Amino acid sequence: MPKPSTSESLERTTRQLLGGLRLAVLAIAATVLLLPLSFIRHLHVYQPLWPQLLAYGTLLAVVAAESVLIVRHRAWPVIRWAALAAVFGAALLSRAFLPAGATVSAADWIFGALGWTAAILLLGRSLWYLVAFLAIHETCTVVKVLVTGPATSDVLLNLAAGSLGTIGYPLASGMAALALRRVAVAADRASQQAEQARTANAIEAEVHAHRQRRFADLYESAGPLLQALAERTIDLEATDAQHRCAVEAARMRRLFAETDTAADPLVHELTQSADVAGRKGVVVDLETRGIWPEMPVPIRRALTEPIVKAMSTAISEARITVVGTPGVVSVNVVADCAPVDTADGGSAVRVNSLSEDRFTWVEAQWTTTSSPP
Repeated sequence: MPKPSTSESLERTTRQLLGGLRLAVLAIAATVLLLPLSFIRHLHVYQPLWPQLLAYGTLLAVVAAESVLIVRHRAWPVIRWAALAAVFGAALLSRAFLPAGATVSAADWIFGALGWTAAILLLGRSLWYLVAFLAIHETCTVVKVLVTGPATSDVLLNLAAGSLGTIGYPLASGMAALALRRVAVAADRASQQAEQARTANAIEAEVHAHRQRRFADLYESAGPLLQALAERTIDLEATDAQHRCAVEAARMRRLFAETDTAADPLVHELTQSADVAGRKGVVVDLETRGIWPEMPVPIRRALTEPIVKAMSTAISEARITVVGTPGVVSVNVVADCAPVDTADGGSAVRVNSLSEDRFTWVEAQWTTTSSPP
């Protein structure tokens, strides 16, 4: 099962944290809209009645839609903006047909309900959207009072007191949502760091196990040789013995180089193996051309193994060239050595060898575009 992306993980965490607040905002909006029954008690005041019915139905539809979305554990789609425009239009329609002097009175039912309905639609968005909407709502209310009157001190004080609840409380819910989103970001970041730590530990354990296997393989090949050297049962003057010693020394050096931190592990390992050949008098020339991607250790080992064999058995000289082209990495060597076995390249690395006179040419090639990462 694929892991969720960072954005999906953050969205899921945010949705989980905002679930309780979203349910609370819905409950308050439904309570403000339905329980006071201010709309029903003042039906005789609204002349004509249809603008108020249309506005009330619009807000009620948003509350009902939010209930369905919460039950289905879904967020508002892009239609939220059309719903927000419809809610604001409903407020303008209701205010336009309110009788003079009814604004901020018991008959002005939309004054208290609009802020919470907007909070339903904007709870998952930036806090500034809700601030702007509430500010426009408050401005329209003040303008309505000043234009239609009566703009007495009692009315203005009533407006200020009512705004503490109708504007302040929805705004507080938006600030709570902002805080929860920040908590979600911090929680998601902590979760990612924990996942990265677990992945790093798993990789480290795998690398350690792989290195242990490599040491075990090296023991199988170098152990008998070292024992023979200790017991002096091997003739160091023999060409075959010198060949075996050189190959095992190069393999050890390469294994140690695999644990080093180097900018280019491939060149680093070849350099270490070349140093072994140089200590027995072989002149090694190493050239690199082009660039190549980071490669897995098994691929790198398959590329260097035949080169190490040729270099370790060279008599006097070896010329190594590493070439990186788009899609292909090639490592080749020309040395005055015996023919090299090319059967160990594996399926990912193709090895070719050609011997003529006293020189042998060996090439190991990896096609990066078709090889597994």
